[in-house]
Amino acid sequence: MDGHAVGGAPFRFDRMLDEHTATYDIYADNYSGGIDGQIAVVLPDSIPPDLGRPWKVRVIGPLTVTNVFGAKLTIVAVKFEGYSDPPASIRKKILHQKMQEQAQKDQILEAKKSQEDEQERFREEQAQAQAQKEAKAREQARILEEVQERKQAQEREQQQEQALLSKVMKGQTPAEVATILGPPASISPDGNVYNYKYPLATIMFSRGRVWSVHLFPRDTIAAEALTASRRAPQAP
Repeated sequence: MDGHAVGGAPFRFDRMLDEHTATYDIYADNYSGGIDGQIAVVLPDSIPPDLGRPWKVRVIGPLTVTNVFGAKLTIVAVKFEGYSDPPASIRKKILHQKMQEQAQKDQILEAKKSQEDEQERFREEQAQAQAQKEAKAREQARILEEVQERKQAQEREQQQEQALLSKVMKGQTPAEVATILGPPASISPDGNVYNYKYPLATIMFSRGRVWSVHLFPRDTIAAEALTASRRAPQAP
């Protein structure tokens, strides 16, 4: 007898009548039709048999029992004599069912692993994007700080140049200017324009005397030089 069915109907453990007798409720229509009867099973010990394995039983006959309401009932009693191997067709069906269950488990595990891998890739991409973002922000901050420092240095240098150039007065001779600024970097062919690298200035003379002084802002020169360097082809 198959532990899952009695007369084609499923059944379920009810209670122990005594140390060696258990009752089982028989259900109609695969548990959906309610209890359709009971059967008593005489056991060699007090452990109910495994419902998942086929049983070997011997019919004893009718047995009178008392239900939970105190009423006397007569039910069929069988003696449990151990387990039996199912027929080849049942074994094949069980094996096929187990293979299907294992295949479903494998599919679930594969889908779960695939989902976890996708989540891990997403986290790695997010972490990489965040790292790139932070690196870009640090580089921008470094460039900004460098520009700010360069600007402050240029301003200090500009102030020093202005202070030095303020000593040049209108009407001074080239010799007098040379004692203040030193020799010029270049002189125009007519001798009226003196160009200096420090301070970055041009002094115009008229009839051998200072006529005007022009100081060039170094930040403008630096910006033009930076733009030119960016446009220039890079060395391999």
